[in-house]
Amino acid sequence: MRIKVLVAFVVASLMQVFSAISVAQTQVPLEDFFKNAAHGQVALSPNGKKLAAIVPAASRRALVVIDLEKKSGNLVAAFRDADIRRFNWVNDNRLTYSLIDLQKGADDQVGSGLFAIDADGKEPRTLAPQVPWDGSGISLVWRHPQFVDTILDGSDDIIVFAGERSVRSPDVFRMNTRTGKKTNLTFDNPGNGRGFFAYKGVVRVAVVENEETSDYSVMVRDSAESKWREVSKYNPYKEADPMMPIRFDDDGILYVASGKDRDTAAIYKWDWAGNKLGEMVANHNRYDLNSVLYDRFKKKIVGVRAELDKPQVVWVDE
Repeated sequence: MRIKVLVAFVVASLMQVFSAISVAQTQVPLEDFFKNAAHGQVALSPNGKKLAAIVPAASRRALVVIDLEKKSGNLVAAFRDADIRRFNWVNDNRLTYSLIDLQKGADDQVGSGLFAIDADGKEPRTLAPQVPWDGSGISLVWRHPQFVDTILDGSDDIIVFAGERSVRSPDVFRMNTRTGKKTNLTFDNPGNGRGFFAYKGVVRVAVVENEETSDYSVMVRDSAESKWREVSKYNPYKEADPMMPIRFDDDGILYVASGKDRDTAAIYKWDWAGNKLGEMVANHNRYDLNSVLYDRFKKKIVGVRAELDKPQVVWVDE
């Protein structure tokens, strides 16, 4: 697919949008409010030379990659019976993606699977198959690798979790997207993990659930060799989160959200030495702030996601 075709398609789509806006004063079809979005995620490769996007293809959503230097595009992944759900850049030449069937309801979905492919559409590999849900919606899905995060160290590796040793206490692995080989990063497992956060390939934060009490504990460690320690515990049905991890930046700073001693949740840097909330990064006296947008090129936070009158991003970098 040539970039001129893609550009022409985008221009045509915009013209339709402008036309729709011009007649919006009269009537908007009710079904338009319930349609699935035709376009999806858009993301630059780590070096900024390629652009990947989820675009419409026939009646499905496909994955395309545009080489911005060669001014050409490739249809990388498309299926007759599934839609691209989400993708991630592994490095400058490889991506992972998962699937969904937007023509079926939520109860009829199967596990989204995990797949890898080169930016030119070559070297595809199934890292985790799509599998039917069982009655609980847990055991079959968590047995297979699920995407956690990219590493972006130039390798073909990503971070995944899988319930290979225990369905209730999944482990985190470093997985090679070409061979499928995995290395366990949490052999000293902190428990029934519901969220994991890694820095430079080392899992340093885990959110662990106690299914009997519905309590959640935030566990941290300083290195792969360090012991896990609990720094926060709460029950989401009874109290606000005293400390909820958000993400690491490239310098190892952990950003967290907390409503401790406040009416609304604010964003903080985590103080590793003191095991406590550190410098406040952003806050609002009326609304909760619970997520940040981090630019890996600039190596800085460029925005904060906020639940204001409607979900939106407050940009802090012009």
